Amino acid sequence: MKTPFFFSLFLLTLGCQGQITHSIDAFGYPLNQKLGNLEKQYISIGHELIDVQYQRTNPIEFGISYRQTFPNGLSWNIGHSVLLAKHRIFYRIFYSTLDPVASTIDEIDRTIMVNSFSFKIGLAYNFKKRFRTALNLIAYFPHWVASDGPSKIETVSASTSGGWNIYEKIYELNHLDEPVIVPQFVFSVELLKGLHINTGFRLKFWSINDYFRIDVTGYFNNEGAVSDILHQSKINSRDLAFFTGITYEFKFKNK
Repeated sequence: MKTPFFFSLFLLTLGCQGQITHSIDAFGYPLNQKLGNLEKQYISIGHELIDVQYQRTNPIEFGISYRQTFPNGLSWNIGHSVLLAKHRIFYRIFYSTLDPVASTIDEIDRTIMVNSFSFKIGLAYNFKKRFRTALNLIAYFPHWVASDGPSKIETVSASTSGGWNIYEKIYELNHLDEPVIVPQFVFSVELLKGLHINTGFRLKFWSINDYFRIDVTGYFNNEGAVSDILHQSKINSRDLAFFTGITYEFKFKNK
């Protein structure tokens, strides 16, 4: 994958005459918003007697990159960033809708931190001096998934009368063996010399690994006592989001 990228960069820059500009870009993206229906992204199977609420605080990303810009406006960059994200999960399972608190079978209130280091490489094009479009490929390495509870819970709860029987499986991922690859599109405008306003999209439509997952099977009605899937929800590694932030570009030229 890297070979075609550098070969394309070589072809695009052949024949460029003039001074090449180098820069160090310090960037920060304090505003990140996931796209789509967030509740549907988390919960795939729901039940009226299982209340699960997922909350996601606004992630913050900041980093630094090196950029080389050619006279024809093309540039390439390579860099590193840190992404800080936090999720809160409230989970309650009960056997009566009349009084959920009094009839609670199990309850969990958990906070999960997912902090990631990343490495990125990208191509960009500057036009009309102040505007730039870029396409980056970012590899995120979630290095720490912290929780205020055990990483795996498996419990079986049953009523003495046999009215319900529930099997809960709750687990979170402590690390990823492979990086999370995310394509990123960025559009930027230079407001002041060196100061850019950026906006763009992270475009990872797929998910292979889950950071957190809840599976509940069993039955609430003992008529037939047939076990069924009652609830499934998860925090996956899909990353389809809009972001905005700033970049300050420290330029220097070849002598």
